[in-house]
Amino acid sequence: MIYFVIIVFLFCLAYIYDYKRTRKDKRMWYNITMLTFILMAGLRYRIGSDTQSYEEIFNNIPTLFNLSIKYITEVSKVEGGYTIFMSIIKTFFGPYWFFLLIQSLFINTIVFRFLSKYTNFPFVCIILYFFVLYYPINCEAARQGCAIATFLLAWEQFVTKHYRKYIFLILIAST
Repeated sequence: MIYFVIIVFLFCLAYIYDYKRTRKDKRMWYNITMLTFILMAGLRYRIGSDTQSYEEIFNNIPTLFNLSIKYITEVSKVEGGYTIFMSIIKTFFGPYWFFLLIQSLFINTIVFRFLSKYTNFPFVCIILYFFVLYYPINCEAARQGCAIATFLLAWEQFVTKHYRKYIFLILIAST
């Protein structure tokens, strides 16, 4: 039911702000939509086939101060960058649900920022994102979602010809 409400809400926003070109309160509704997406993915409970295995990995991962190169390269079941990301969140914030919330914040904030910056019809793009990518990169393939978000950050560096930052972010997205 909530997904139906969100879909109707998104189509209304696309009509008002993308089709009719209304400017009043556009940024506010854009941010409310982004917050909704962040909370929906960040506060989910065992939605997505990989979520339970990520939870097990998160619970077994050492804190940042106990993390070793050997663990990252040999023991961890996920890529090194994602292992370090999980360990940082576990060290400073603790529970797995908080990790999901921060991961959702990271992915969705960057996707929404990218759509706002590089399209004339952001709400139409959000509808497409919701139907095509939202569930997979937030619930099913969250590691890849973090890589995609990092690539979107890198894209901005590429466009502005900051090639060193671009290469650095691409390397991070690849780990």
